[in-house]
Amino acid sequence: NTGTISIQNGALNLANSTFTNNGLLTTSTNGIFQLNSGNAFTNGANGIMGGNGTFDMPYTYINNGTIAPGASPGNLTVNGAPPFSATSLYSVEMLDGSGIGTGNDHLTRNSNLTLDGTISIVETGTVPNGIYDIITLTSGNITGTFATENLPNGYSLQYAPNKVRAVVNVLATVFNDECSGAYPLPVGLTCTLDTFSTGSS
Repeated sequence: NTGTISIQNGALNLANSTFTNNGLLTTSTNGIFQLNSGNAFTNGANGIMGGNGTFDMPYTYINNGTIAPGASPGNLTVNGAPPFSATSLYSVEMLDGSGIGTGNDHLTRNSNLTLDGTISIVETGTVPNGIYDIITLTSGNITGTFATENLPNGYSLQYAPNKVRAVVNVLATVFNDECSGAYPLPVGLTCTLDTFSTGSS
């Protein structure tokens, strides 16, 4: 595919074939792209996987391209084989503070996740200081970090056992679990009551 494929409703099953995407492949909220047994899918260097639906990839899946949830901010589910590689890009839009899928892009997954490749965050609106989930596992654990982080000024990443979060600016409201030590703080930040602080505001 070098054009555009959009799955609006139901499932598109890849059967008896090897498929390479070097175009735009998206799923809507009710859409599923499904990789069946014995088949192989490659998201090529120019390929983009996006939308608000589900990619179910339990078999041979190689991602050398981009995962970009939503059309504007959205929440995309990618299950099955590892979605990131040394050459992959995770593209995240931060629009505002309205939450997952509307204010910021988000990736959901139901099993272990190894991070690799590049993450690129772009701020397209006004985003309040705070902490924003950009990856969440419903089960399993996260290992590794993104090799390259392309972030706006004032942004950092927080890697937790089952989440990756974008931390906006050096002073931000935190949840109780950060202060309890359940999750690691971003580099250079310490927990003081209800805020992250570097000693300046």
